Amino acid sequence: MPYALVISSDEATRERNRAVIDALDDLAVLAAGPGDWKSAWRKDEPPEVVVMDAGTGQYNLARAIEDIEKLQKDTPLILFGGIKGATPDIAQLPGNICCLLPAPIRASHLYRALAQVRLYRRIGATHFQQKEGFQITGNSPAMLEVRRMIELVGPTEATVLILGDSGTGKELVARHLHEHSERANGPFVPINCGALPDNLLESELFGHEKGAFTGAITARKGRFELAKGGTLFLDEIGDMPLDMQVKLLRVLQERVFEPLGSTRTIEADVRVMAATHRNLEGQVAEGTFREDLFYRLAVIPIELPALRDRPGDVPLLISELLERASSTGRATFELSDAAMEALERCPWPGNVRELSNLVERMCVLYPYMRVGVAELPEKYRAFALRQEDPVRDEYAIASVEPVGKVTPESAPTAPATAPAAASEGVTSTASAVPASFPEEGLQLKDYLGEIEEDILRKALQANDDVVAQTARKLGINRTTLIEKMRKYGLG
Repeated sequence: MPYALVISSDEATRERNRAVIDALDDLAVLAAGPGDWKSAWRKDEPPEVVVMDAGTGQYNLARAIEDIEKLQKDTPLILFGGIKGATPDIAQLPGNICCLLPAPIRASHLYRALAQVRLYRRIGATHFQQKEGFQITGNSPAMLEVRRMIELVGPTEATVLILGDSGTGKELVARHLHEHSERANGPFVPINCGALPDNLLESELFGHEKGAFTGAITARKGRFELAKGGTLFLDEIGDMPLDMQVKLLRVLQERVFEPLGSTRTIEADVRVMAATHRNLEGQVAEGTFREDLFYRLAVIPIELPALRDRPGDVPLLISELLERASSTGRATFELSDAAMEALERCPWPGNVRELSNLVERMCVLYPYMRVGVAELPEKYRAFALRQEDPVRDEYAIASVEPVGKVTPESAPTAPATAPAAASEGVTSTASAVPASFPEEGLQLKDYLGEIEEDILRKALQANDDVVAQTARKLGINRTTLIEKMRKYGLG
């Protein structure tokens, strides 16, 4: 049975990571220390992945990786923890390191790391490049089908036509397909066919020689040549004029092209993907799009659903957008249940792009705050079934004040009751409150911060550092807990 090998000098760390991997994947898990991991290695069946503690300083990390390479070349590695005490510098380590994770390992981070490992094993060490920011988020049937198509079609050379409304993420899907292909180490070159005048589009696609036309003072490579060995993404292909459609069709058929003003024939060593928000079959019927080009492009059609057709994915997308903002050190916010329900009912004419813009706006206007229906822009408030008083998050950082004019209705209110303890391991804060006010006084903000930090630390320990479970036990949003962990240096 395929297995993962966990290497750490700390037994508790080994067991915790064993449990996380076992819950996430179908891999069996073997755990060992730095001195005995070789005995756990099955010579006839090397591990699918090695998860190694890079921060203990109990062994030479580079030498351990070198020993693993001798046993099985290009074994995928996931390193966690810092690299203090490890030599050489992490930048000098080999390219089969699929991911670097903070310690302790969290399930959400490891889930993505294991996905990177699967990609690494599919395309090999030579082509593997770690990319960030290309997540296809959503659990609706339509999005699950999109992800299935990416897994199936990505490794092939098939031409793909991506269909969907503006803002649904067509270029994101194209990049995902590129990253799942054997051309992943080559360039991904996009061009918007509707953004260029007709007389410039041909030059942009195929390049030109010096003097080919007025203003061509130097030779220039076109996108087909720049994308050599990689992927050329033709966005808004439905806006391409008919005369250019003829020239593009020839390139797709013959796999060669000539720059403007040249007799040189250049091989088109590219994989072509196209996208449009238009109804190409309708354009074919109207005579504004060539039928032969349509069938040449639509070898594998992938249709992206509009956001209005998958409202259940809105909370997932918001969570993903907030995590991205948080990972860059930006302030985030929480949404009340009523506000989230309102956003789920929105038609979202701008699709995911519109949702992304809204999240960015709210991060700026309401940092570290709880956002209710009243704080949403007016166009979104119309979809709320119930109103609520906007209440500032009682767990927000004390120095942050609400944005805008404060009215009696929007003024912060204290929680009616103190939050329940996250587990039996967390004691009430009542015992930390002094019986009388000290004569020398105290800094209230610092004092409350110490109490909060102590509660968070104990809650995380009691819940095995599982963020989602700890947040639920504390009665706060997961993103708020992440912000506070960052504030207090809790991982």
